[in-house]
Amino acid sequence: MKNRFSGFRTPSFWRYSILRCAGFLLLCCWLWTGAQAQHVDVLGKGTAEVAVVADMTGSSPDHVSIRILDRREKDQLLQIARAICTRLRTTPQQLTFSSVNPEMVKDTGLGLEFDAPVVPRTAQGFLPIGPFIEAFASQVSHVRIVYVVRGPFKYLGYERYSRNDVEFTVDRPEQTPVGTPVPLAFYGVHAIIKSPTIAPIPDLPPTPARRPVSIFWLLMLIGIAGVVGAGVGLAIIWFLPRRPDSGRS
Repeated sequence: MKNRFSGFRTPSFWRYSILRCAGFLLLCCWLWTGAQAQHVDVLGKGTAEVAVVADMTGSSPDHVSIRILDRREKDQLLQIARAICTRLRTTPQQLTFSSVNPEMVKDTGLGLEFDAPVVPRTAQGFLPIGPFIEAFASQVSHVRIVYVVRGPFKYLGYERYSRNDVEFTVDRPEQTPVGTPVPLAFYGVHAIIKSPTIAPIPDLPPTPARRPVSIFWLLMLIGIAGVVGAGVGLAIIWFLPRRPDSGRS
């Protein structure tokens, strides 16, 4: 007889559960990052939390969950979601409002979940951070983001970024234990917004510029090469055997 619980062991079940439970993952985001930040809002404008679940093994859109703690304005969340997707050059799909259990989390706010392509399926290895910070800048002073990534991915983006208007850090990824049905990597981002308007944040750190070769050293190398070449030529002329004069009897 077929085990009625066998479906729980299949990767498709776990993939579906993870992709559709971003609200719960956002709750984990609050518990994880809240323990470090202690819910301190130095600038006093509020805190936004974002969870993005990305499956790098497929082409389906990523699942996004956003919320501003202790706020319930639906129009505001819709406007922010559209602003995020405008910066990502896409449109949000399957928008759904959600809330957490106030008995578990001290947050009475409302969340918004939607689907959209967020993480590029390329070898560049960056997680979009700027679009979320820029979209929330006029509403909050802190943004916490958790990226949940499944599949092959090597992060090449910023570990720390600081400007006059914004600063953020990216934690080292946390990996699920070996043997988990769906291996995942968790990336935590902690941002402090210092201005209601944020200039665009680059996706990747600038490539270190190569130092130009000094003219002095270039001329020195050319001179050394000339001396070496002349020495080799003289050595060849000196050591080559001389042919006897054929005109002599």
